[in-house]
Amino acid sequence: MGASQRESPEKIERGYHHGFVVDFADWAALAAYQAHPDHQALGAKLVENASGGLDGILVFDLPVSL
Repeated sequence: MGASQRESPEKIERGYHHGFVVDFADWAALAAYQAHPDHQALGAKLVENASGGLDGILVFDLPVSL
């Protein structure tokens, strides 16, 4: 059987099926996004539907200098 689309060639996807990338101008913009009611509602739905609830969610913030 061939690899599914959610498998990395390195075989290190660790069971995660989806990913999101969001770019912010600065940390203040990230903080505003995190506090926004739409983000809070979407986050709650993602946690509700994730395998293991919050334990099935991985989030990290990576600062990038251009």
